[in-house]
Amino acid sequence: REFKGYYSHILPAVEKAKEKYPDIEFKSRFSGPMETLPNFYEEIMVSIIASDTDAGPSMFGESSLMDIPCISTNIGIPRDVIQNGINGFIVEKDINLIAEKIIELYENRELLKSMSKRIRKDY
Repeated sequence: REFKGYYSHILPAVEKAKEKYPDIEFKSRFSGPMETLPNFYEEIMVSIIASDTDAGPSMFGESSLMDIPCISTNIGIPRDVIQNGINGFIVEKDINLIAEKIIELYENRELLKSMSKRIRKDY
């Protein structure tokens, strides 16, 4: 579903960030038993949402409850929860902007750690 921006924005943004930091690792999950979700979220540091519209999305709630901040477009629950630069980032649906935030969190681990501490409580 292209309106989610996975192929058009998320993958290209990650590739752009990897041009600067080749060791950035991208992980994705489209299916599997619910019991394995915590294992998936234990392996990631940030979630990325590039939807045009979404009432949820459920991934935001799941990652927030696992202490994982989010880079998200201005949609649904992320719009109501994310305090830009405090517990995550709200960005325009733009490959360069998403890549910039990935790089910012990669370079500033203290900010990532601070956002991780905030997002569950704020959610």
